Amino acid sequence: MADGSDLHLVHESNSDGPRTETTINDKQRFWTDGSDITEEGKWVWMTSGMPVENYTNWGSSQPDNGSGAVLPSNCLCLGRWMEFQWDDNPCSEAGLVLCEKPDV
Repeated sequence: MADGSDLHLVHESNSDGPRTETTINDKQRFWTDGSDITEEGKWVWMTSGMPVENYTNWGSSQPDNGSGAVLPSNCLCLGRWMEFQWDDNPCSEAGLVLCEKPDV
């Protein structure tokens, strides 16, 4: 991004992002940097290309690739409806983004 920030990589339990005060509503999603768009079931952090493996926080029955939805669910998001556990959703769905910027 222009200001030097990237989509957020959730790599430890205290970095899962916003809590209730910053959540707009129960259905609002927050996108992270995780995706399996290149190879189904192989989740990676898109910025670094590193596999999502050292820490995961998938919600119950997730990832499920949309469970028969019309569009595949290839992007990692989180939100209040999943108690901030991870969910996979179609990358084209609207949502906010979690960004991180290196210390200067």
